[in-house]
Amino acid sequence: MDKFENVCCICIQKAELLTSLNNADGQNVKYMDKLSCCVPKETWIESYQLCSSCISQLDSAYAFVQTCIENELFRKQNLQQIENDTGNCDLNDIRDLKYVCDYCNKSFRQKKYLNQHITKSHSNVIKKEKEDLVTNECSLEGKKSDLKTEVESNTEFIKFEQNKENQDGELVDSDIDDPKANLDDYVDNCSSYSEPEIDNKPTKPKIPKKISRQCTLCPEIFPTRHDWIVHIRMKHTVEKPFACEECDARYLNEYSLLIHKRKHTNEKPYVCATCGKSFFSSADLNHHNKTHNADRAYQCLECERSFKTHSNLRTHRLQMHLDPSKWEFLCNLCDKKFPIRGNLVKHLKRHSGVKEFDCHVCGKRFINKAELKLHLNTHTNQRNFECKWCTKDYKNREGLRRHLKVVHGEGNWKPPKSEKRFLCPMCPKVFAFSNKLQRHICTHTGEKPYKCDYCQKRFIDNYGRKVHYKKDHNLDI
Repeated sequence: MDKFENVCCICIQKAELLTSLNNADGQNVKYMDKLSCCVPKETWIESYQLCSSCISQLDSAYAFVQTCIENELFRKQNLQQIENDTGNCDLNDIRDLKYVCDYCNKSFRQKKYLNQHITKSHSNVIKKEKEDLVTNECSLEGKKSDLKTEVESNTEFIKFEQNKENQDGELVDSDIDDPKANLDDYVDNCSSYSEPEIDNKPTKPKIPKKISRQCTLCPEIFPTRHDWIVHIRMKHTVEKPFACEECDARYLNEYSLLIHKRKHTNEKPYVCATCGKSFFSSADLNHHNKTHNADRAYQCLECERSFKTHSNLRTHRLQMHLDPSKWEFLCNLCDKKFPIRGNLVKHLKRHSGVKEFDCHVCGKRFINKAELKLHLNTHTNQRNFECKWCTKDYKNREGLRRHLKVVHGEGNWKPPKSEKRFLCPMCPKVFAFSNKLQRHICTHTGEKPYKCDYCQKRFIDNYGRKVHYKKDHNLDI
């Protein structure tokens, strides 16, 4: 067990600076109590240790859970107060009171629903109001025109009288220097007194109808311009206008670019309240939350298997039930086909020989994280996959599926087709797996790299050493 002294119990990574679960933080709360609060279904032992990165994530998850618990009483009191103020009405009705129709006092939750209601139910009333408003404006203009004609006739009469008096040699002071010049202002002033101001109800803004757009390249129709643009970019063009400044990646929309930029900065703002794992986007967090549910709601229609998420079901259908002749992703190096792009990407890494993930216990390197996780199970004694028909248990699901098919005749497990492509450089033998070739080479060189920790015996492979532990030292490792 000395190999696990410097290993974090959460991320299973080796670190120099570790903190015991029995220690407390600055607020005198033990890390064991925090883990029990956030993940109550797991069993935590005081001898376990945490690294600084996992402690930071644990503090965030614990603070979130405590905030929800502390504010529970406050939420209940506020909801009770709202019910008392509104006469115990439903909360949905409270939200609906935000937008009220001026014609029938019906309330709606969103403004767009109010606009749709007005257009559908009160269009005749709005049309009549507009006609009445036009009629009133025409009547007002007609009265102004009559008043203007009357003033003009009176002005001509005043001019005639002035000329007559001037011909008699008398000077007449007139208040009207130029009656024609101030005629318009005079008419406006008179009209303002002759006709009272009309208090018309403000007309409702006309709601433009949503014009459906049809793609010119295919028969699909879209309700909005945004959906139409996205369809054109995805189906008929390769236009990706949103480019990353740090790499060559391009995206169809700005939100996808934002999620991509977080991968450069390693910013993961969405934290799981159950296990403390963080994610780049809310969609990733929602997908992850389904893995904590015991319910497997997504059932395969072609076999008996069920899955927790729709994406896992889709992957299963493509890999297990799709005809291999229809697989679309082809490797350019060996002409091997794959049903999904992710499988092709993993396969290309095998050609390149790049192994980015290494085991912190034995130093063995792997191409992807999934293979590393499977390998880590070999260093532990945990067997979480139990047979429902007998007492056998296994470290991984593949071993259980093989056992159910071979021993109990249940399931659809098929032995993998092994292609012998690893040739021994010292003899004509060919092997299907690289580890078997390495073990065979040891028979030529006489090397025995696996040493017993309790005696001086050495072995070609780990399996021989395990048999020795059980036989000679009575240890089941």
